[in-house]
Amino acid sequence: MDNDQGNHPNSMPDQPGAPQSHPVFSPGENFGNYRVVRCISAGLLINYYHMQHVRDLDDVTVGVLHPRTNQDAKLLKR
Repeated sequence: MDNDQGNHPNSMPDQPGAPQSHPVFSPGENFGNYRVVRCISAGLLINYYHMQHVRDLDDVTVGVLHPRTNQDAKLLKR
């Protein structure tokens, strides 16, 4: 399942104009009954995380809005 090729999922290339990573969670942090395994995708509006239920060990993918985006009423209306 893990096809990581040595690139850290939260790292972004240092290129002009490249979007910067703004992680909301770090691996090992808890979010409710889930533990963050890794950041799958770091976007401009949402980060997607692979999480695992702490008791059942079920794997889920959770999308989390960046804190800066949930303050934008126009964006939330969409």
